[in-house]
Amino acid sequence: MKFGFNSILCLYDAKNQIKNRIMLVEFTVSNFRSIHEPQTWSMVAAPALKEWEDRNTFLAPHPAKNLRLLRSAALYGPNAAGKSTLVEALHFMKQQVVNSARESQQGDLIPVVPFKLTADSRAADSEFSVQFIEAGKRYEYGFRCNKVRFTEEWLYAYPTARAQKWFHRVYDAQTGKDAYAPFSEHFLGGQQRHVWAKETRLNALFLSRCMQSNNEQLRPVFEWFSQRLRVVPRPEALRSDFTVKQCEDPKVRAEVLGFLNAADLSIDGIRLEHQPFSTDMLPPKLSDAMRQELTTHLKGKDLTRVKFQRRDTATGDMIEFDDDEESDGTRALFAFAGPWLDVINQSRVLVVDELDSSLHPLVVRHLVAMLQNGGTQAQLLFTTHDTTLLSQKLLRRDQVWFVEKNGQREARLYPLSDFSPRENEAIERGYLNGRYGAFPTCKTWIFMVPKDLFSKRQPGNPKGTQRQAQLRTSAPRVLLVCEGEKTEPKYFNELVGAWSLSPQVQVGKNDKGMDGVFALLESKLPAALKHAKTLAANPADNSEHPNPSTRMHELITRLQAVAASKRK
Repeated sequence: MKFGFNSILCLYDAKNQIKNRIMLVEFTVSNFRSIHEPQTWSMVAAPALKEWEDRNTFLAPHPAKNLRLLRSAALYGPNAAGKSTLVEALHFMKQQVVNSARESQQGDLIPVVPFKLTADSRAADSEFSVQFIEAGKRYEYGFRCNKVRFTEEWLYAYPTARAQKWFHRVYDAQTGKDAYAPFSEHFLGGQQRHVWAKETRLNALFLSRCMQSNNEQLRPVFEWFSQRLRVVPRPEALRSDFTVKQCEDPKVRAEVLGFLNAADLSIDGIRLEHQPFSTDMLPPKLSDAMRQELTTHLKGKDLTRVKFQRRDTATGDMIEFDDDEESDGTRALFAFAGPWLDVINQSRVLVVDELDSSLHPLVVRHLVAMLQNGGTQAQLLFTTHDTTLLSQKLLRRDQVWFVEKNGQREARLYPLSDFSPRENEAIERGYLNGRYGAFPTCKTWIFMVPKDLFSKRQPGNPKGTQRQAQLRTSAPRVLLVCEGEKTEPKYFNELVGAWSLSPQVQVGKNDKGMDGVFALLESKLPAALKHAKTLAANPADNSEHPNPSTRMHELITRLQAVAASKRK
């Protein structure tokens, strides 16, 4: 069945978009998890590239003229290369700005994890900084921290092309206290600024503390993190609560329904069912303590359940399906619909780890195209393994990023544009061929298994399933596990050639650290092969063959003799 799409019309307030234009310019992080040296993920469009300029980029409303930003950016790389680390870093920064002064207490540890593979990095601070535009003004905000305290924090504003340093906080190790540079005249508050500084705990941010006193000048900066920036570090854990709440508005519910049907889910309606909370709704296996806590929290509240409706093919009546009757893909797309439409309608910044998780590749492609063609200034940054998106008809060359680990196991981030690809270059094919790096190197391997591994499965009844009479008898099966990865595979290939085999085999290194060659899984070999197996499995008892390569050659010689006798 062909996977099809319909169009989606996203409505938004154009005047409100102009007034509250919010954009991410770039994000930089260092010494965080797999990232050691500073790595920057930039949304600034490459000036030399002109393809899809109106569709995939937009001109930032900023005094610095000709600052053009990207609407989306895709990050590729092998598993464990650092893709998720970048998303987690931005999520960590957001959480600290929003919650450090409100939720933490004196003495609470900061949940930061430095790069652990060098002694210097384990003892060093982690650093996070971001540049963004809020309401036409550009800001640069950042901080450094360890598990105990924030050691530096700064904020620069660019109402014009010239920077204004509003505040700068640095930990003085000699006094054991924070030192603040003289507050800028552009940062309002008078003596109250010093009160805020004095009341800022060592494990809290000055920006967060100021917002507890409703500092209106810093509100655009704080709300960029709390309201504008949306980070989804684990899409599989994304709950549908936000979408369900959005569906309370009939207009938004219609948009969600259109969003789902654009992905060809064939849903005819969505109904919300409100029920007063009852202890009967709780799972039966909950502990008494958890049951009591949930009962106290939910008592007197209504619970909302979503019902998906489809028409009876004969009568046209609406038939309802519970959430647990839908597929994982449908539930994932429904949970994603509310945040996605909110991001587009409100021109927010959305950062998603593994956007293609539980979603069909064409759905992912449609989501990206929908954002770029929606007429808003929303931005999307996402990680993915879906190489079908690497088309210059969808993404510009400066919208593709890669991450890989270097020889020191440090994550390194770089854009596709560093390779100066041609305008019509086949990006997907080039990436799969390893031209741009950030590509997994898969090594063949085998593992030790019990001798009777294949004997556990008994043959079934062949009657009614055999297409034709058996034309030849089965050949014996042999598993060889070698200690080396250079000379032993050569000997193995000689064995294959001598026996005229076409085996389905993998040759790899034995990581068990065992000295010797093993022949397993064959109980009916002639005596010569059995003797060779014993010889290989007990190298210490064969002083006449102290060299493993010699033992391998001895084994092959005996197997070649067996092969010759079989051919006769």
